[in-house]
Amino acid sequence: MKKYLLARRIVLSLMLILVICIMCVPGAGEFYAARLYPWISLVMSWCFSIIPFSLDEWVVICGVAFLLLYPVIALCRRKGVLAVIMNVAEFAVGIFVWFYLGWGCNYYRSSFYERAQIKMAEVDKQMFLEYMQMFTDSLNANYVSNDEFVDFDKCAVMNEVKDIYCNVPRHFGLQRPQSFQKPKYVVFNRLYSAVGVTGFMGPFAAESQLNDDLFPTQYSFVYAHETAHLLGVSSEAEANYWAYVVCRKSDSRLVRYSAYQQMLPYMLRSAYSVLSEDEYKRCYERIDKRVLGQLKDMSEYWSSQEVKLVADVQDLMYDAYLRCNKIQSGRKNYNQVVEMVMSEYSSQKQQGGRS
Repeated sequence: MKKYLLARRIVLSLMLILVICIMCVPGAGEFYAARLYPWISLVMSWCFSIIPFSLDEWVVICGVAFLLLYPVIALCRRKGVLAVIMNVAEFAVGIFVWFYLGWGCNYYRSSFYERAQIKMAEVDKQMFLEYMQMFTDSLNANYVSNDEFVDFDKCAVMNEVKDIYCNVPRHFGLQRPQSFQKPKYVVFNRLYSAVGVTGFMGPFAAESQLNDDLFPTQYSFVYAHETAHLLGVSSEAEANYWAYVVCRKSDSRLVRYSAYQQMLPYMLRSAYSVLSEDEYKRCYERIDKRVLGQLKDMSEYWSSQEVKLVADVQDLMYDAYLRCNKIQSGRKNYNQVVEMVMSEYSSQKQQGGRS
């Protein structure tokens, strides 16, 4: 038994050293993302694909329960304090290693700009106005009423999104999605709605989860966003970028509309900070009022689901989590998707291409 315990702790220590090396050694994060993660996620998602519910949910629940209850139970049974501390520490290190080797080391890969081989462009007012006009025209042209989403086929959306991801150039470093990788059922959906979580990536079982309360117009974008995380993207901004790019390339107007509608709030926030008041007003007035009506209804719905205190705590925790994992902007990282889109647009203009 002591030999087994020693061997287990040696293996765990070696894995912890590996995680630390990936975090600290230049280039190791990209090696993990490009060479190790595709196989790790492939094996985990395949093995757990037969389970319809979210394993990650239960890993977190059971993990927290163990950390809270085990010390109390062990001490009541007169187990040595040092032994209890060692067991809790070993468990915590095991979870840490599982999280980072399972997915978390993607935070330490090369940036989107390095992989895309483009420079981050400074926001140019004239160029932004030009893109905003093109964006608004596409948004209005692809408008879909709520009634048209009655026969919305989620399976068809998932298959098409995966097909489009399969055609993303290799140098972006995204792995290829698999047919058995599908969103899992979540038990605590009400809690996610209360804190405004529309979906999340599960690092412990290489699985994605979507909120059951998603509006049909949100579904395609959120699914593509969480799929980007599953394929090795850690940045929220980059996941938004891929959701926008992938859904925009769809043959389905329903999916394309989801790309533009869900991107609109980010574009408007950027427009408010970049443009003058009159310029912003003119851009806003170009938007189809039906689109704005849908967004208002959506916002009011999610606000009605939110439990403010719980949501505020979750926001603080998630912001700290992102900052601890090289996302220095924290939750503001979501909004940086516009910088990526504009940088790509600037690069295409310089090369004589079109958006």
